[in-house]
Amino acid sequence: MGRVTLQGKFSNEVRAESFDFSGAIGAGDGITTVIVLCPVFTGVSTTPLTAIDVGFTGRVATCKLSGGTSGVVYDVLCTVTTVSGQTLNLSGYYYIKVLS
Repeated sequence: MGRVTLQGKFSNEVRAESFDFSGAIGAGDGITTVIVLCPVFTGVSTTPLTAIDVGFTGRVATCKLSGGTSGVVYDVLCTVTTVSGQTLNLSGYYYIKVLS
């Protein structure tokens, strides 16, 4: 599984994120399905981090992340299935910034 760098956000924001699978998907292959999960990595979440508007363009999976609890770190996992039957994962830590 590969790791990506994600920006993080405040709990009241909705942010677009992308996961570039270009290096793992060969010519003639492409993404058919995308699933994005947002489990807690550290902290106590009272409001889940939710992936909405999940999709893809070419070899890049996309979503918007909404919600989350201030001070919590989530481990956002993007899983794609390809035309050739591969299942590929990219993940990144996602910090919900504390409003001050």
